[in-house]
Parts: sequence; structure tokens; C-alpha cells
Amino acid sequence: MKKALSFAALLATAPVAVAQSTVVGIDLRGTDHTFTSDTADFLNNWVQGPDTTGQVVYALDFDATATTLYGLNYNTSEYGTLDIATGVFTTLGTTNIPLSTARGLTAHPNGTDWYVIADAGSDNELWVGDITTGTFTSLGITATAQSLIDIACDSQGNLFAHSITDDNLYSLDPTTAAATIIGPLGADINFAQGMDFDWSTDTLYATLYTGGGAGQFVSLDTTTGGILTTVATDFLNAEMEMAMQVPAGGDPGVGTPFCDPMDINSTGQSTQMTGSLTAPGGSGLHLEAVNGPPTEFGYFLVGTAPDDPGLVISNGRLCLSITGGNVFGRYNVSGGPLNSIGAFDASGVMQNLVSTSSVGSGYDVPSTVPIPGSPTITAGSTWHFQLWHRDTPAGAGASNFSNGLSVMF
Repeated sequence: MKKALSFAALLATAPVAVAQSTVVGIDLRGTDHTFTSDTADFLNNWVQGPDTTGQVVYALDFDATATTLYGLNYNTSEYGTLDIATGVFTTLGTTNIPLSTARGLTAHPNGTDWYVIADAGSDNELWVGDITTGTFTSLGITATAQSLIDIACDSQGNLFAHSITDDNLYSLDPTTAAATIIGPLGADINFAQGMDFDWSTDTLYATLYTGGGAGQFVSLDTTTGGILTTVATDFLNAEMEMAMQVPAGGDPGVGTPFCDPMDINSTGQSTQMTGSLTAPGGSGLHLEAVNGPPTEFGYFLVGTAPDDPGLVISNGRLCLSITGGNVFGRYNVSGGPLNSIGAFDASGVMQNLVSTSSVGSGYDVPSTVPIPGSPTITAGSTWHFQLWHRDTPAGAGASNFSNGLSVMF
């Protein structure tokens, strides 16, 4: 069961909540199903999703905004987008990368460049290009490193890859493809692996697979190649490709998600809510929502307890408990800070319409909670949030929700 996490330090002006970053990917063992988890508790928060309908996706990563997950089909060299909630891989075209070679994909934080590490016989080939058009240019052969199985780019544009031949971490020159050995991982890795940076901290995470269903979720030292932290994933019996859902220069968010992902809305995506400690005054918590249906209205909710999988309402699920004495409130009180009403723009971002956001989008959560008794958010208290929005394209009177977020202040 997912749980809220605490953080010892407090801001001078507002309570603080614990940050964690979302991890998504594909388990290639068995039916090739999707999964979601996070860095706070990878094993216990690991949730299996639907299978990918036979798509062989060994290379995947989010774009620089962390809103679209792209992948490459190993067998066909087709590129496309992967919906973690449904397992559907939507093919956009075919790249010029040779068939059955692409092993790793990573986005550069500049929002334009994408790198692919590909098999080239006994060597590897580094490619750079545009994942939205499928056009790539070879940068050269990494002759000093064999069987590089995945690639990751940090927030400064530095490239790293790891080898399943000698089990070492390498750095790659992004202009010449030259590979420089950093050091041993300290694990005997085999077959497909996953690796990506959390751009909010520049921590390199990896899902290392050693065979027979055994493996580890680790963070790696980019100066020595060694494992810094590790969680055994043998219990999952999984061989995982993975990507971190953290935008370039972004905050990984605070709190622990629940009902995540939510049922898809009329755009074919799940409305995604995140939190950050950027709001001036009030509780200090700022909420954002993306992937919503353009022009549709919505507002944020708060509750005393989560309810996962929640109560089905229209096309989604209310995931704030209404049993056992628990209640939820709506931030739609006109004329003050308890009003969060907004509308999704053309890009699916919830824009605030009532001047209660310091950045124009989302909502700055006040200290007062809109439930009977008007309690206040205080240090050490835990509150649970969700967004409710209209979804007219899905049918007259239709609505949907975002995922939920538990925040311990």
C-alpha cells in the first residue's frame, strides 16, 4: 500500500513535503507489460500495467518536458509514443537506424536532440537526431566499449552508457562517439537493462538485470561507476527498461501519488497532477495538472484520506475517501484563495482563471482547508489532493479526474 512520506526539515514560511520522482517502463519478462513506480520506494510502489501488445521496445525516454514518452521498436526501427496507462505504442514512422540494433534512447535537456545507442556487430554506434521525425545521423563507432545496452543524458548534456560485456559504466562524447571507461558497476548484468537520469538531482538510476528474474533498482556514481544505493527487485521477477518522468530543470514533485495513472480522458491520456514547494505563502504547496482535454474546466479537491482504486464517477474515479468519517472539499469557493477554477489550454495544461496561482497555471494551495470546521494545514499533517474536470468530448455531461497526491507537510 502506498504511503505519504515525511521530511525532517521545514521551510521558514511553510511546511515541507517529501520529494520523489516517477519511474515508468516496460517489463520485458513475460508479456512485456508496462509499470510505474517512484524513487521513494521503488519496490513497494511498483504497479504493473497492461501489456504492450507485442511491441518490442528496448529504447524509451520522455521528452524534455516529461509529458510524452517516446520509444523505438527494436525489430522494425519504428519510432512512436508509448501510453503507460494502456500499453499502446502509437507508431509515428520508421527511423533510418538499421533494423534490430537500437538498444537505448535518451533525450537531451535542450528539448531538440535525441541520442540512440545501437548495436554495430562487436561494437556500438551512436546516433543523434529528432525523435519526432525519425531522422538520425551517425556520430561514429564506440570501438573501445562493447555491448552498450542503454544510454542516459544528464541535465548538462553529458552522455553515459553501460556495458553488459564488461559490466562497466562509460561516458560518451556527444560529438565523436568516443567511449571512456569510468568504472565497474559491481553487478554481473545480462540482457536488457534500463537507465536514466533524474534531472532534478542529476542522480543516475538504473534497473539492472542479472538473469532468471533477479535484479536491482540502483543509483550509480558517475565518477566511479559503482552502485550508491540498491533495492533488490527479485520479488518482481522483472527485466525492466525504464525512464524517469522529470522535466529538464524541473522539480520531481512532492508527495506520493495514488490512483496513478487515472483512467484516460478524451485525449487518450491520463490527466496528471503534480506538486511542488514553490507557492508563496499559504501552505507552500503548488499543484499543476497536464494532459487534460483542451478548453475544459476543472478545480482541485482536498480530502482527509485517499481511496484507491476509488469510486467510479462518470469516466474517472474519485479517489478521496468518503467513508469512515473521512470527507473531501472543493477548491471552488468564489472570491478568495479557496478558488482554484481553471481551464486546460491547447497543450492540455490547466491554466488558473481566478488569480490564485503565482505562475498562471495550476493552483497555490492556501493554509485553510474547505471542509467543515475550516481546519488549517500545519506541519506534520497529511492531506490528499485530486483534480476534477469536465470532459465534454467524451460525451454530454462527462467528467474525469487526475491521479491523487498524498502530501505530508
